[in-house]
Order: sequence, then C-alpha cells, then structure tokens
Amino acid sequence: MKNWFLTALVLLVGATLCMAQQPYDKSAAAALMQSNKVELAALEKAVAAADFDEAAMRLSRLAANISRLPEYAAPKGEKADWDKRSEAFLKAAYSGIAACVSKDVDSLKAAVAEVKSRRGDCHKNFR
Repeated sequence: MKNWFLTALVLLVGATLCMAQQPYDKSAAAALMQSNKVELAALEKAVAAADFDEAAMRLSRLAANISRLPEYAAPKGEKADWDKRSEAFLKAAYSGIAACVSKDVDSLKAAVAEVKSRRGDCHKNFR
C-alpha cells in the first residue's frame, strides 16, 4: 500500500510539472503575437479617438493573450525572467484599463506607451 501511494504521488507530481510548462510552440506563440499586433493597432486608433470602451476591450484582449504565453517554455532566456516580463506587460495593460474606467486620456496614453515598451522589451529578450 505504501509503495502504491509513493508511486502515485511521484506520477502526480511528474504530471503536474509536465502540464505546468508546455514545450515552446512557435506557431501558437506566433498566433498570439499576430493577434496582439492587430489589437495594438486597434488600441492606438481607440486612444486617438478617446474611445475608452474600445481601448479597454483591446487592452483586455492583449492581456488575455499575454496571460496565455507563460504556458509555453521560453524559447530562450530564463523562465523566471519570461514570467517577470509578462507580469510587467500585464500590469501596464491593467493600468490602461483603469485609465479607461476613469476616462483619463493622459494615463491611458502613458499605459499604452508602457505596453508598447514592454512588448519591445520582451521581443528583444525572447524573440
């Protein structure tokens, strides 16, 4: 009974670790990045028009895509750095959504600039 329990525990831990980080899937990551390119272009138009609802929707989609990226192993660099940079991107996107809620165009522009900066930073380090 004790051996069975230990075997089951080892298998469970191993399966959890395998599921926690999938191998890097370049096509899946590229699809998310292509979607982000479209969302970012639409976001910039929404900001220029001071369309806070549209901007919030675009920022939400960007955040959703970035939230899915850490499912994959970083193609280069350290996983901890990958996660840290993803979190910084998300923080910028969420700041933009908060600016949309308060209808603060200056804060929204600053958040979008930060999103773009974080995007460039990630591309420089992991692309």
